[in-house]
Amino acid sequence: MTDQTNDAAAAYPIRCAACKASFDAAAASFCLCVTQVSTPVCPHCGQCLCRLSKEELRRFWSGAPPSLWSRRMSAGKTAAAPEAASPAAQQLKRPLILVADDEPTTRTVAVRLLEKMGYGVIA
Repeated sequence: MTDQTNDAAAAYPIRCAACKASFDAAAASFCLCVTQVSTPVCPHCGQCLCRLSKEELRRFWSGAPPSLWSRRMSAGKTAAAPEAASPAAQQLKRPLILVADDEPTTRTVAVRLLEKMGYGVIA
């Protein structure tokens, strides 16, 4: 695992759970799965980490470098890094829509659709 105090562009080498190939998660693209948190996609087999257990995902994200956390947050997902602060009002895209629903999956789908339509979204 990479030390989180390293440079923002630090590599984060991991082994794919599907094909067992090693790849740099910090340089990989993120999946488009309808989940609370997108995960990096293995460039070898195209599989993401979404099917990992909660514990495996917790271990993955606990060792992730700040650059990967930043990419995760900029992907517009509803889950937040523990140290992430709320965005300043002037940084939010307008028009702005508040999405409120009891179902996390419904919120995630609504957020993604609204963002694709060009709206700013708070969930």
